[in-house]
Amino acid sequence: MNYRSDIEKIRGETIQTLAFQFGIPMDKLYKLTKAGKIHTFKVSSGVVVIKISKVEPPEKSRKEEMVKLLRPILTQSKYQTLVQMFIDKLQEEADIKVNRRLIQ
Repeated sequence: MNYRSDIEKIRGETIQTLAFQFGIPMDKLYKLTKAGKIHTFKVSSGVVVIKISKVEPPEKSRKEEMVKLLRPILTQSKYQTLVQMFIDKLQEEADIKVNRRLIQ
């Protein structure tokens, strides 16, 4: 079994920075909010193992900056999800008949 392991001590980084640096999927970031646990992530280059020893809340200015950045993104994502749910429901309820003569 071949493997390569590099151990890095990282301090003061945001979870977004860690996700970008190691290629952790954005939908798995919530796992990094728990201190004292070891987390493993399968990424394109292999496996990343992270142990979070301490979770610190962001500085107030940094938090406000992130809120301003993320609010429009999350609002747009929520809107897209609702629109897709509506379209899916319409497709389920629609009585559509395919005219195969027009397709051929």
